[in-house]
Amino acid sequence: MRQLFWTGLAILLIIGLFIIPDFREPALYLYGIYGQLAVKGLQPEVVYNPGLRTLPKPADSYKIWTVIPHGERTHIQEINAFKKSGANVIVECSGLDTWHTGKTGSSILADIRQQAYRIVIFDGGHHLPTIGLEPDIIIAPVWRGYIAHGYMRDGIRVEQLRQLLEENNSSSILITVPRWRVVKEASSLEKVTRRCLEKVDGETNKPTEELEIQSRLRLTRKGSFFYTYVNRVFVEHPQQLIEGCQELGLEGMECIYVAFDFSTITEEEADEYLRMLENQLGIEARRVNDNISIPMLFKPSTWFTF
Repeated sequence: MRQLFWTGLAILLIIGLFIIPDFREPALYLYGIYGQLAVKGLQPEVVYNPGLRTLPKPADSYKIWTVIPHGERTHIQEINAFKKSGANVIVECSGLDTWHTGKTGSSILADIRQQAYRIVIFDGGHHLPTIGLEPDIIIAPVWRGYIAHGYMRDGIRVEQLRQLLEENNSSSILITVPRWRVVKEASSLEKVTRRCLEKVDGETNKPTEELEIQSRLRLTRKGSFFYTYVNRVFVEHPQQLIEGCQELGLEGMECIYVAFDFSTITEEEADEYLRMLENQLGIEARRVNDNISIPMLFKPSTWFTF
């Protein structure tokens, strides 16, 4: 009965949000209700935990600023509003997280770090470069072992992400939550974030140290590893990625880890691209994600179980 309820509600939301324009407003209202219900009983799982740093200005409670996709503000306006708010936690989704790999976005990370914990909702391979930006906490919505998106075909296995963080001695904490309990709605994301912070709140024993950020758009470097997300633009203009790696420095590099946008790239193109990178950069190039999205993991008996 419970599965039937969640399935019916989800179908209604999809129809309202994407098919019937006049129903969009009430559908968004129901979407918010779903988000509140989904958080009830949430039990996050800490998968990788190097410890949470102590904020430069410790506080007795958390004031959380959530950045929802497709908002009215530009990224810089959103960050300025966050700074003025006095929040000590910021939750970011895909757009803002990707923006931080670019020149302007990366220059702001130091200010954010002094004010707050930066938390990223990591829902697919398009977030791979954030490993080099070292957010304080990575919250990964997981279903059937995959961190996957609703429509982007770039799913990555939880174990793969954990290994990547462990390999480079990352300072980012990795916490997983069931995929169907994460709704990109402000109050719902705030509650999910609070539950995750509760899991690691008592372990704030590390000082806040300045991070050395090395990045270009959709490309980061940490230690002897590159992390990149290859979309159609990078496939058609590979020199952009090659030059980015060269600018960040190839000396002492071991591997470039690549997540592909399989919505626009075939697996054959991905294999060819990896060989091209190895030839051009002289280091190993390794794919870390799969041609997977949430609908491709569909099984009626398990889709809406919590």
